[in-house]
Amino acid sequence: MRKISAFLTISILVFTFAECASGKKTGNSGADPDRDRLIQAVKQLHLGLDGYFLCEPLTEKQLDIARSNAVKKSYPGTMKFKDGDLFVVADTSSGIILALYEHRKDVLPWELKNLVGGLMLTFGDPTTMAHEKVIYWAYNSKGRISEETFTKAKKTGKIDILATVKLNSSQEIMKTASEGNQTSDVYFIVTSEPVLKFFTQ
Repeated sequence: MRKISAFLTISILVFTFAECASGKKTGNSGADPDRDRLIQAVKQLHLGLDGYFLCEPLTEKQLDIARSNAVKKSYPGTMKFKDGDLFVVADTSSGIILALYEHRKDVLPWELKNLVGGLMLTFGDPTTMAHEKVIYWAYNSKGRISEETFTKAKKTGKIDILATVKLNSSQEIMKTASEGNQTSDVYFIVTSEPVLKFFTQ
């Protein structure tokens, strides 16, 4: 169980993991029943983009793409590569996908609208929106957490989150979508903070 107040901070830290290198050692070697159960639970959510799915191992074709499009700066014990506009972060030894993200610059209002619409078609209605610039889809073992469930959980201050999809825009999302040529920098990421802890501790 995690406090809702920590939810936004966790998502920001997760994106930092995907973007920045660190000298920290990984703890992903050897059998770990708790880790394996967690990976299986996240895998069953079937969260992904462009044929890549969270906690699924890379296919042979995807490994070929990884070798051809490797990004030098990656977290120790992981590989990072780019397939089109999509960045993929995976565990080096197992090939398990840990994060999927994109960074788009100078996004026009109609492009942002289409992007949000596409994510909603893929992941359903968002769980919550923060500061008019961030949209979240949060998941537990039963699937996507509804806005109603999330709102009720605020009363206790705790909620169990297995995985998240996050979109962050430099401009207010609804405002930008209604204005002419105002552009935004947009990030979106699919990941599991509990799984990342196992692979980066």
